[in-house]
Amino acid sequence: MFSNKVVLITGGSRGIGRATAIKFAKENAKVIIVFKSNVESAKSLVKEIEEFGGEIKTIQADLSKQTELDKVVEKALSFYGRIDILINNAGIAYDREFEEITYDECLEVIKTNMIAPLFLSQMLAPQMLKLSGGG
Repeated sequence: MFSNKVVLITGGSRGIGRATAIKFAKENAKVIIVFKSNVESAKSLVKEIEEFGGEIKTIQADLSKQTELDKVVEKALSFYGRIDILINNAGIAYDREFEEITYDECLEVIKTNMIAPLFLSQMLAPQMLKLSGGG
């Protein structure tokens, strides 16, 4: 079903994103994950997927920054020339008391959890729709 589809997964090195990457790779999709900082987790996922013959690429980026969004799209498209499926999975939260969260942290959450998915979708939609109707 997903054979040779190109899947871009943000927040792909851990948790739900990692499990999603493995599932798509086992379905013969070409997987690209975006991760922010956990290089070891990303390397571990690459090793795991490559061990069963899956195909995976990685992009390290901070999705709260617009220039990084541009980098993600450019680099992802450079791997295979297209994205068939976009999984906007990245998200951050600050696990502490409400009163302790700073203004800048709040902005980082909004940019990562809301603005990045909107703009990644907007940036990739034209080529996704042209190639396959977005799915």
